[in-house]
Amino acid sequence: MGSLSLTAVSKTIAASDDTTTGGVTENETSLLVNVKNASTVPAGLNGETVTLFTTLGTISCDGTNYAQACTTAATADSVPGTTPGIPATATAAPGYTTVTLRGGGVEGVATITATLGSLSKMVDVTMYGTAKNLTATPQQGSIEIGGAVFIVLKVTDNAGNPVSGQVISPVATKEVVGPADDAVPVVTEKATAATTTSEVGVGYSKDLIDTDNAMNNIPACGDDNTGSLASPSEEVIAANGTNDNGECVVHVTAPGGPDVAPAATATRGLHTINFAIGTIKASAEIEVAGSPASITTDAPDSVEPGSVTEVTISVWDDTDVLVGITSVRVRKVDGGGLIEDQGEGGSEMTGNGQSKFTFIAPSSAGTSEILITAGTVNHRVTINIGDPPSEEPEAPATWNNQLVSGQNLVVWNGEDGADPSAGSDMGVSAIWSYNTGSGTWDGYFPNAADVPGGNTLTSLSNGDAYFVIVE
Repeated sequence: MGSLSLTAVSKTIAASDDTTTGGVTENETSLLVNVKNASTVPAGLNGETVTLFTTLGTISCDGTNYAQACTTAATADSVPGTTPGIPATATAAPGYTTVTLRGGGVEGVATITATLGSLSKMVDVTMYGTAKNLTATPQQGSIEIGGAVFIVLKVTDNAGNPVSGQVISPVATKEVVGPADDAVPVVTEKATAATTTSEVGVGYSKDLIDTDNAMNNIPACGDDNTGSLASPSEEVIAANGTNDNGECVVHVTAPGGPDVAPAATATRGLHTINFAIGTIKASAEIEVAGSPASITTDAPDSVEPGSVTEVTISVWDDTDVLVGITSVRVRKVDGGGLIEDQGEGGSEMTGNGQSKFTFIAPSSAGTSEILITAGTVNHRVTINIGDPPSEEPEAPATWNNQLVSGQNLVVWNGEDGADPSAGSDMGVSAIWSYNTGSGTWDGYFPNAADVPGGNTLTSLSNGDAYFVIVE
């Protein structure tokens, strides 16, 4: 014997004994069993029987008798389009059989185990209860005028299990609340009839499609419109509402831009989008920002040769709001080093107003100049490679206060025993100190520095007070 596989067509089902909506049974899913031989190129094996056991709910191998365990009929050729989990476009293949898992009234995760001789496979199916919780999470917290973003809604039961098949319809009033009573709000994308005879389902109508990884695709929160004449027809996932993860999406656009009349341009500020399933409510906030007006980074002034540094870019509008989902381009225009992780062609979109790139310093000292562009705004960053330029240390303050015109009573903070000339710049005409030993005043006069006996103050003591006369 070569291998055994077990696949659940749906990863979530209702936990109740009998749940049917629109003719679709929500508390059942098919489990697809496949047995292959141990050849170099494995092929399906017909005539094999497999035993299955479930920890929750009941299981049926013949479609009628439901129990905690059952033994399948002998494996046989799949029937594309009929065998659950096998698309109509597939080619018939040997080694398949199916069983049905049904909810038994208990919420939780059912673990189904299939065994054939020494082979064993397991799969988990979540059995959810009644929808109790709804959350709404924007993929971005802010978007530029004319931009768009998805909000991911998630439905769970009282135990936190994801609830699939939940259609979330737009609320009747105050679906979107703008930053002011007369604000032009952001717009949620919904299906509308293309013709009077078009069959259009309810509500939100644009799927989230990840062209790099289909596992990240999320259906729209409305009815399945893939087979209708819905407009806009942007649904490609045949699903009604939430998927096996309890998730669905709503596409939000901030209308406007340079080619749109100002009156139709979304009002800048915070917009709140409200959602509900029955009495369960959730909301999400989207900040509508203006065009990029400034760029800042956390790039260091200098880096070590051969080092790798991640730099964060922040893009702001003219009111210091981060601009989300706007293109940022990073280019090295002078000097050494490499720039990586900035997307195709050196550009990528900001996430919540920020983007990152990696600077790889060369092994030799020098400088690198980097140009960052967002919209019409340019920002230059210079990074020193190696030790930063040395700075001349500041000379220590000599007097404890700044000298002003007239008489100043100040303390000498300079070197102990310094010549009075060290404190006589900036228009100083005289420095006086009272000599407690002789009971007289000692003086220093810059203009009499070369006059024998002209000055009786010959040194300054650190921490002592002096009268300094400034012209």
